[in-house]
Amino acid sequence: TSADLSTVVTDQSRIENEEIEYEDYLRSSFSYDKAGRVPVCVDKIIEALAPESAVLDCGCGTGNYMVPIVKSGKCKSYLGMDINEGMLYHARKKAAALRNDDTISTDVTTLAGSLLEKLPFEDGVFDTVIINQVLHHLADVLAPDRFKNITNLFAEIKRVLKPGGFVSINTSSHDQLAAYWFCVA
Repeated sequence: TSADLSTVVTDQSRIENEEIEYEDYLRSSFSYDKAGRVPVCVDKIIEALAPESAVLDCGCGTGNYMVPIVKSGKCKSYLGMDINEGMLYHARKKAAALRNDDTISTDVTTLAGSLLEKLPFEDGVFDTVIINQVLHHLADVLAPDRFKNITNLFAEIKRVLKPGGFVSINTSSHDQLAAYWFCVA
């Protein structure tokens, strides 16, 4: 079977014509969790985690993955990173609640940072990297190499991931309505 690539070709013209609108995540961060957004396939991620894992959540948003993964007891450390201060405000509140829970010993941290730059970590420090609904924000459909940012991020993830670690990717394009992909490699 051949894939229908018509949406890939038309994304550029749709952006140029301002037909694609991106969600204002700073504004929507205050209703994000109330909208019923839940972590997709979090049970599969938890199942794949080794005990005492160091987890990096690239584009952690409000921390929806943070809570169940930390509460699973399989994390030694969990670092949620996002560029959006509105999202981080809520993720920080969740992180503080987890740190104040006497039954949880996980080191829970949030960090403001861009996934378009070199990740501010040493080589080989994370067992797991999570990327949930982020990649479509990194594609530059107006650039000759629209996937350069994503390619660079994957190189950075490879650098900070421990040998034998895994990456969890959940993504969709602008035209996908309810199709989610999950892969553990």
